[in-house]
Amino acid sequence: SRSSAASDVYKRQTDDKVITHGGFVVMAARLANVFKSLGLKKGDRLAIQVEKSVTALCIYAACVQSGIIFLPLNTGYTANEIKYFIKDSGSKLLVCDDEKLSEIKITLQDTEIELLTLNEDETGSIVELAKKQKNKFETVKTTKNDLAAFLYTSGTTGRSKGAMLTQNNLLSNAKTLVDYWQFDNKDTLLHALPIFHTHGLFVAINVSLISGSKIILMPRFNVDELINNIPKATVLMGVPTFYTCLLYTSPSPRDRG
Repeated sequence: SRSSAASDVYKRQTDDKVITHGGFVVMAARLANVFKSLGLKKGDRLAIQVEKSVTALCIYAACVQSGIIFLPLNTGYTANEIKYFIKDSGSKLLVCDDEKLSEIKITLQDTEIELLTLNEDETGSIVELAKKQKNKFETVKTTKNDLAAFLYTSGTTGRSKGAMLTQNNLLSNAKTLVDYWQFDNKDTLLHALPIFHTHGLFVAINVSLISGSKIILMPRFNVDELINNIPKATVLMGVPTFYTCLLYTSPSPRDRG
């Protein structure tokens, strides 16, 4: 089982943890209150390099609610690579895995950035802080042109550059996709993408949250788990490698009998 600051908003269902939309909002509010207690305010930057989890998604929601600019970082980045993104973005808080904390702390010792941790099993210092916070947070007023997130480019022609995404960039994109794809609260998304890319986070998650649909959140891509979960879902978002793996794994018509 997994522990969480939102243990009271999780429900037990067989061997899995289930969180309601209301529970998600509560956890996001607690995290937003954590940020406020640390002195973060609208326009500040928060960087995060963690494994996929519900709490990680709640941190994203808490940033949007707080007017804090969200910067997701690839889990494969080294501490030195992270240092570039932190300095270039001006991030005031970095949330990372406990296993990487020591190395990151040494690498970033010449910066004033605050460090908190979040692990894949929903433990970490940010979770402990969230346990002490209130369940409600008054949403910070933002305009459609206020920045909501940074996504850094691949840097094929030089150093990576931070692409600035506004509140309206994310909202209008999600609303348009809900309309075009006809998403509604009867849908269930099978989510096996990483959440440090625009597809896995800003497309898949935003569309699901706005439409009120359910999400089966897989920690990472696993062919067998994906196939086992497909009957429970109405939508699967993926990339070509996903579908290639499924084609090679799926039984032939003759094998199906």
